[in-house]
Amino acid sequence: MMRYGLVAAIAAVATTASPLSAQQLEGTGSHASPLFALDAGLAVFDVEHHGRGRFTVLLLDERAEVVARLADTAGAYSGSTAVRVPRSGRYLLDVEADGPWTIRLRGAPADVFAPAAAKAAADPAPLREARLAGEAAADAWSWGWFARGLVGGALAGPIGAGFVVHRAGRSDIPPPPDPATAGPRFLADYRNAYADRLIARRKAAAFAGGIIGSTAFLLALLQWLDVGGDGGRSGSPSGPEPQLSVRFVITP
Repeated sequence: MMRYGLVAAIAAVATTASPLSAQQLEGTGSHASPLFALDAGLAVFDVEHHGRGRFTVLLLDERAEVVARLADTAGAYSGSTAVRVPRSGRYLLDVEADGPWTIRLRGAPADVFAPAAAKAAADPAPLREARLAGEAAADAWSWGWFARGLVGGALAGPIGAGFVVHRAGRSDIPPPPDPATAGPRFLADYRNAYADRLIARRKAAAFAGGIIGSTAFLLALLQWLDVGGDGGRSGSPSGPEPQLSVRFVITP
């Protein structure tokens, strides 16, 4: 019953959303869009392709992980796909095609697919304010990831520390605290800055802990090698020691 309810909700969105409010991205051949902001919830994409070869459209998050497959076919195609966006953040579209194509995001802001640099140039002050607020919200030192880096470096040296740093950049991002200023544009920039700074702080903390842990690991390894070498030498059989002999010869 829940499945039919979800299908009905998606169908209602697909049929009632106004195509005039759709934001369009178009091109020819393979293409990767700039990062754009999406809020958590339901997003509906209208996709068209006018070519003969393989045509795929992937929705990726900012860590290049696949969130949804909007199209996967060959030849001409026209269809709509409703996607459940897991969390608010930045996403991109990865298109593989051999002909012209069009992607529309229903109900999106007018500049949803515009590059971030173009948005900043058009309205730099609100963007700067939102980013500063997001960075300040995530500026606390991550002692948890410092401890993980320390343990990883102590147990496996630089390899363990590097693994922890890698995981620090790919772990889930909790929602930020509510900002004092509201507005869709401000919230999107605020959340993006919060996620960027939080990932950077986690990686820095894991790296610092990994350095200390790796140093302890290498010192312990050198100590073990030194003790093992001394033990090997002390157990080897000793050679004959030089002796002093005196010989007296008496002649008549």
